[in-house]
Amino acid sequence: AGVKAVLDRLNVVLARHLRNGRRVNVGELGTFRLNFGSQGVVGSDDFNTGLIREPRVRFLPGKALRTMKSLTSFERIGPETDGPDSGGGEEERPGEL
Repeated sequence: AGVKAVLDRLNVVLARHLRNGRRVNVGELGTFRLNFGSQGVVGSDDFNTGLIREPRVRFLPGKALRTMKSLTSFERIGPETDGPDSGGGEEERPGEL
């Protein structure tokens, strides 16, 4: 319950600071910031705020998460087959012992 309360409050604080254009550093977890852009125009007179795309929240992970990400590997696993050693047999049904 305590962790959920902290995360709920973090959400409120993040929103307030990001809305004011600040970066929010959450210690070893990482940093949050707003990212936005717009369509290009030829001259500054052609620009208006309607050309700005919806802002996105960007998360930059801290060192521990970056390290974990770089050490992650993947391998291909084939489909499971029903062979003689696949553990088939009698089904277990909930409530039957």
